Amino acid sequence: MLRSELALPGLHIAEVVARQAAMASLAADGCDAVALVCTEFPLLISPEVAPLPTLDSTDLLARAAVTTAVGGDLPAWRGDTPRLA
Repeated sequence: MLRSELALPGLHIAEVVARQAAMASLAADGCDAVALVCTEFPLLISPEVAPLPTLDSTDLLARAAVTTAVGGDLPAWRGDTPRLA
């Protein structure tokens, strides 16, 4: 789904329904949340219509950037692979 396709009549609803079905399938398989890691996905699926909790990567990155810019702590590394020194 490209940003330009969001303006096409009828496509938006079909894409939302398709994404909701995919998320419902993931939930049935035991998934706890879905990461929306493309900037267009939050435009398509809002937390109000998602069958699972969503993590909006653009929002998370923006919040971390603002926190860091105003002197807050740097985000902690939470990955499985340790960073090289």
